[in-house]
Amino acid sequence: MYHGRYINLTTAVDRRHRIESNLSELGISGFFQRFDAHSFNGDAPKGLTKSEFGCLLSHCEVLRSQTEDIQIVLEDDVVLSQHFPTVVEALPTSM
Repeated sequence: MYHGRYINLTTAVDRRHRIESNLSELGISGFFQRFDAHSFNGDAPKGLTKSEFGCLLSHCEVLRSQTEDIQIVLEDDVVLSQHFPTVVEALPTSM
């Protein structure tokens, strides 16, 4: 069994609806929950935009909060293939 989170800014309602619809179509919406992305307004490290650094911080926070052995982390702009559930189900046995 696996658990997942998708990273989504509160203001990105359209992206939230799209990924939730994609997860629902695949029959796996019950395995994923929304993770509130962190926006970043300070000075980003050299070579990164504020958005990129905010995304990095959000991924780090998701990983810090992980309690499951296997957790899948998605961004809200991902488009999942119809084969995604099958591939994910095979992960624990192939690791």
